Amino acid sequence: MNNLKALLQSIAFSPNLFSAVGRDRLAPRVYFGPTPRTQIGGPAVRIARMKRAFGNAWVRPNIIYVSSSWNEEYFSSALRLKRRRGVRLVYNQNGFYYPAWYKGDWRKKNEAMVRVQRESDFVIFQSQYCRDTQLELSGWLPERHAVLHNCAPPMGPPVSAPRTKKICWLSGVFTPSSGHILTPCLEAFELLARKHGEAAPKLIIAGVFPESKTTANWTREVFSRMDQLQAKEVLQYLGPYRPAELPALLRTVSVALHLKYKDDCPNAVVERMGLGIPHIFSQSGGTPELVGDAGIGIAVSDSWEEKIPVAADKLALAIEEFFQGSVDYRSRALQRAQEQFSWENYLEVHRRIFAEVLEGP
Repeated sequence: MNNLKALLQSIAFSPNLFSAVGRDRLAPRVYFGPTPRTQIGGPAVRIARMKRAFGNAWVRPNIIYVSSSWNEEYFSSALRLKRRRGVRLVYNQNGFYYPAWYKGDWRKKNEAMVRVQRESDFVIFQSQYCRDTQLELSGWLPERHAVLHNCAPPMGPPVSAPRTKKICWLSGVFTPSSGHILTPCLEAFELLARKHGEAAPKLIIAGVFPESKTTANWTREVFSRMDQLQAKEVLQYLGPYRPAELPALLRTVSVALHLKYKDDCPNAVVERMGLGIPHIFSQSGGTPELVGDAGIGIAVSDSWEEKIPVAADKLALAIEEFFQGSVDYRSRALQRAQEQFSWENYLEVHRRIFAEVLEGP
């Protein structure tokens, strides 16, 4: 039985579980939800960090921190707790569903999220893109809301810029929908290898392929191309890594590639910028808000029907432009991370939101 169900059922046995009697009603006790099945990926990492910062009060919470990644059963449980016991809801909105991302009834999924938002005491949008997307696809915005970009705690001192090597980094959880990321990336490095030979920039790919490279057609094709680039010493595949290992892994990296189409507010970008890593990225979704002038964006067309990849030739040109060295993107990345993505400020904003909703009617 998951924690949220247990919390709801406990009401029947403890009528005063949510009573303010005998405790400070204004002290936030936040329930962030059950532990996800996997700790891999941005949402799971972000919530784990929030739990470490605030705890996870599944007994006697006065605030439930609802994530848009929850399923409808969790949504319904949270709403019942609010209606029956006056528990406050703070809703964190990531992306919206749309045809290119979700093949089921995407309108129904969006309606479920909006239904919870309408009864929430405060809604946090992870990026301006998330806010604008909701307005476009649903036609509604909550009255009490704010845009608050994801942040990450310091992972260590900034990594020093490599003096001679030209190394790019690509990481993620690679699934069948990642073809629009991997295909143009591999094609770009094939182009660069043909053009520059041994002097071509190198690529490190790190992360998780949940499906075996020998059992799925798409992974067989991807790993075949990766093997060819590895044979030419253009590519290195590292596989999975732990977040604590990231600073050491990035010591030889000059620039990260973030090519996902319409990514909402990627934690990974913020983490790397905090270490002084600039980005070459798809000029779509919430990524441009994060990177700003600390990298090079590649224009793509706008669509809700399909995931638009960056063009391989444009990616190759952007990589060449970056390594010309005329702009200090690394200093820009570090400064932007320090000024706009402070973890302490992120926590303080949450503290203020929690206090505001508890003090409200």
